[in-house]
Amino acid sequence: MKKKLRRLLKKIKIKRNKFLRRHSYNNVLAKKWYSNILYERYYPRHKDRILKTIDIYYKNHTPKEIEKCIKDMIYSKHIYGATYAEYFMFRFMEKKHRERSNFICNKYRHRYLLYLNQDDFYHRFTDKYETYLLYKKYYKRDLIFINSANDFEKFENFCNKYKVVVKKPVDASLGKGIELLNTKGMDLKVLFNDLLKEHQKFILEEKIKQSHIMAELHPESVNTIRVIPFMKNDGTIIIHYPFLKIGQNESFVDNGGAGGILASIDAETGIIISDGMDEKLNTYKKHPNTKTKIKGFRLPDWEEVKKLASKLVKENPSARYVGWDLAHTTRGWVVVEGNGKTMFVGQQMPLNKGIKKELEELIDWKNVPDKEKYKRKKTVKIK
Repeated sequence: MKKKLRRLLKKIKIKRNKFLRRHSYNNVLAKKWYSNILYERYYPRHKDRILKTIDIYYKNHTPKEIEKCIKDMIYSKHIYGATYAEYFMFRFMEKKHRERSNFICNKYRHRYLLYLNQDDFYHRFTDKYETYLLYKKYYKRDLIFINSANDFEKFENFCNKYKVVVKKPVDASLGKGIELLNTKGMDLKVLFNDLLKEHQKFILEEKIKQSHIMAELHPESVNTIRVIPFMKNDGTIIIHYPFLKIGQNESFVDNGGAGGILASIDAETGIIISDGMDEKLNTYKKHPNTKTKIKGFRLPDWEEVKKLASKLVKENPSARYVGWDLAHTTRGWVVVEGNGKTMFVGQQMPLNKGIKKELEELIDWKNVPDKEKYKRKKTVKIK
């Protein structure tokens, strides 16, 4: 009898939660009730991550306001797949369901990218050396791969040739582990052993010498653009919401996750069409170090960007939606790296605009068969 009662109560709870979720989009009471259920279940599990995010974005508020915000953060993670940081970067606090649901958040971006970058290109781009081998002619610089103690001679010759080199872990993302090394006068054997102990495998690159035009933005970092070329069914190639990345202060890297400034680019003209913004939501009309005005800045040789983007997408048609980081040098535009798991923060945050509907129309998502196989994770059910 007790088991039957427990099963009945469980079924009632599940039906209740489905009802509350469905009506939470447009009913204040349903959203409040459903948010409280999610809060009780998930806050104890995610407390440290949530409070860390609150400390960055929302700490100067009353305890009551913070609790309300946390409930909405958890609700947004469950409903829209938004990370706790994305909740603030996409300014969900200001938005209702219709606007929120048009943002491509971290959890659901994988569905599109798994579909678009097939034949395992979704995963293959996580290995920077493999990407280099596939697209070497577009890098226009030397690069070596180190993965064992037997590679010391190769390492030594490379450092002696270039003196200043860039070290990257082969699976680095968000600028983590990337370092500019001045090897002149260093004990190369000690450096080699230290790097191998730290990373086990890594790459060394010839340092990119960016053009004076891009150095106007920030000379200490190599400032790059991310272009995402997409080939439509009729063969037309478009660049989908490109954006600029600029470093700050003494940083060598320009990634948003490493404190870089992001700004949107007009895909036709190569002109910056937004103010700069970093991932802590600071906005910049001018670069804080160089005082160069960001909005209205014209990127050099934009027609060459279009040609290079076209070549890249045609090189491997199975990799249909790759975020290419390009740098402008004395040799023209060169590939820095490719990102098969490209983030959508830089495409959406500076414009304060979701692009989910536009992307789905572009890739004809409604006619994609068996969408379930592109789910990275099953949606968690609240019981």
